[in-house]
Amino acid sequence: DSVKNLLQREPNQTGIDGEKISPKNATFDNVEVDDGTWKFAGWDAKEKIFDKNNITFTGTWNFVPAVIEKIDNNTQKPDNYVEISFVSNSLKWDLKNTKTYFVNPAKNIAIDLPKIIAKTGYVFKNFTSENTNFSTTDGKIPANTFSSDVVFSAQFTRTVATAENKTIKLSGTIPNIEEFITNKNLLPVWATYSWKNGDSPVI
Repeated sequence: DSVKNLLQREPNQTGIDGEKISPKNATFDNVEVDDGTWKFAGWDAKEKIFDKNNITFTGTWNFVPAVIEKIDNNTQKPDNYVEISFVSNSLKWDLKNTKTYFVNPAKNIAIDLPKIIAKTGYVFKNFTSENTNFSTTDGKIPANTFSSDVVFSAQFTRTVATAENKTIKLSGTIPNIEEFITNKNLLPVWATYSWKNGDSPVI
């Protein structure tokens, strides 16, 4: 109801039987709200025949959100919106390889950063972009930060192998290094291990 009160209305008209009546206003200005824009889409008819019963023209308003997630190529980018993409190497990220949003840069609204689930062997570090600098402490980016399209790339670090601190006395056969890796479950299945400098395990 609060939004309806913001929308412009067509003034009432009078007529005579058989007269063609058309709306006086072909369109209306957009109505801006915090999380998007209401746009007038048109009337249900260009004209109607007046008779002794009242006639009513019904207008349709469409809501365009300030942030629109691109689901597929059928998702349309509204005029004056910017495209914000979050991409990652699919070998390191278990979620959808790319998340893209169409954003109204005039709105003071936040975009949630994608939740990253790093694949085994990697730790998510942050998002970086070549054409903008930003930092966030709450996992959100203000939409009005950007005036042009931006691509953010997810950055990862390799998981470091840790080994049990244990003194080993070698007597002939060298023990299997994998027996001493304490975080093997966090490392990729294709990882191989070896002894370094006689006492330190490395991938």
